[in-house]
Amino acid sequence: LMTRVNNTSVQYIRCVKPNNNKSATAFESQKVVEQLRCAGVVAAILMSNQTYPNQMKIKAFEERFAMLGALNTGSSAWLVRRKSSFFPGKEADANALLKRGLAASGLEEDGKPLFVFGKTKIFFSKGVLEAMEDQRISVLDQSATRIQAWARGTLIEDADALILHRLQ
Repeated sequence: LMTRVNNTSVQYIRCVKPNNNKSATAFESQKVVEQLRCAGVVAAILMSNQTYPNQMKIKAFEERFAMLGALNTGSSAWLVRRKSSFFPGKEADANALLKRGLAASGLEEDGKPLFVFGKTKIFFSKGVLEAMEDQRISVLDQSATRIQAWARGTLIEDADALILHRLQ
């Protein structure tokens, strides 16, 4: 029996009773908070929020922020590489991307790192993910402006060519 127990990965489930009346529609928030506090859940959430409140899977980060790899280079290579992985699974590339995006946003470390890599996730300090989103939105705005300028220029050229053709 003990070998069988040792070979399994045990996960404990903590049931939280919403009320003392065993009613499906009643909810006593004070009772629920007390049960979560006794189980250590509240303390774990508070600790998580104080250190690295935001987290994202590395793959999702790569897909969402790939365009920042072209930041300040004027390159639109991220448009072509969107389907494939921008980073070949290397932490160093994602690290460089994060540092580039954060340098452009002006965030600085104050004793603790702004982000930490886990096995499958990146953990962000407070404000880091928002700064990366601001950089992403800025790059998307610049790209949309370039596309609109090209489209307007093409329309004007076509209209001018049509007018010249009619005059001849």
